[in-house]
Amino acid sequence: MTSKNERLEIPREEFEGFFGNYASRYGWDEEKLKGFVKEIQRAGILDVRETVIFRHRSFLDYFAAVYIFDKQAEFENLNDFITEIYFEDIWGDVAFFYIGLKREISDIIIEKIFAVQKEDLFTYVGKFLAGRLLQAGWNSPTKTKYNGMEKSVTFAPIIREKFLKVVDKGEVKIPGIFADFLVMTLSELAFGSVFLSKETKSLFDDLSSQLSQDSPYKMLSLLWAIQRFLTPSELRGAINKSLEMLSKVPSLSAEEQARSLLFLTIIERKDKTIVKMIKRKLDKLKKRHPETFRELLPHRKKGFR
Repeated sequence: MTSKNERLEIPREEFEGFFGNYASRYGWDEEKLKGFVKEIQRAGILDVRETVIFRHRSFLDYFAAVYIFDKQAEFENLNDFITEIYFEDIWGDVAFFYIGLKREISDIIIEKIFAVQKEDLFTYVGKFLAGRLLQAGWNSPTKTKYNGMEKSVTFAPIIREKFLKVVDKGEVKIPGIFADFLVMTLSELAFGSVFLSKETKSLFDDLSSQLSQDSPYKMLSLLWAIQRFLTPSELRGAINKSLEMLSKVPSLSAEEQARSLLFLTIIERKDKTIVKMIKRKLDKLKKRHPETFRELLPHRKKGFR
């Protein structure tokens, strides 16, 4: 009722009308149904006053997903509908819960999500976070999850550049590395799940043999997401592969190298041998390109401690 009318609350009269019709249609004892609603109110889920709202949006999103799941046979173009609401600012999580109820995601929905023809930051982020749908559809075939992740991770460098273009229009300038922190945070949301760890490791290894301008950054975003699922030896091996890729791509700028090395020092802080090796590379880079580091890291303001 709320999702059809694009709203998050309804007048109490309308709620009570819906309530009565529902009880009559499905043969519920209206008093027992009212008791059930009161229990929901006591639990802090539903707030019934002049208007009726869900205190926690997740419950509303979930119940909307349940409705779609129960009525899926009645939708003429269900895959198109799920794709459409996935990119909606208000109802996007409904698609996540719907996939969760199914426990798998179809290749068709994945294809439709990446086929959306929009070039704004919100859409790019949505495509990157398609990994969340793959997590919800944990019982999907490995090939489906891998293919979806392979497409998702291509948006890591794109989001970084798009974000910087957006913030550059503002009055306050921010260091470029802030955009990397954004991408890494999103990457952890998209791929940082045990349900995707096997496919993420496989994709990381495959990227390590694909020499391209974007390979180091895509590998870094994946490594950031799955670092906690790796054994010390696996993590050491993954960092070595990342370092090898950085040295293999001849067109990488000093800034791109510096950013990757800095994030690798955050990922690996326990292995002293690896830490020293990364630090040596950073020191050499800093001596050759001191201006890069001055622009990369935030400046300390005078007068503040």
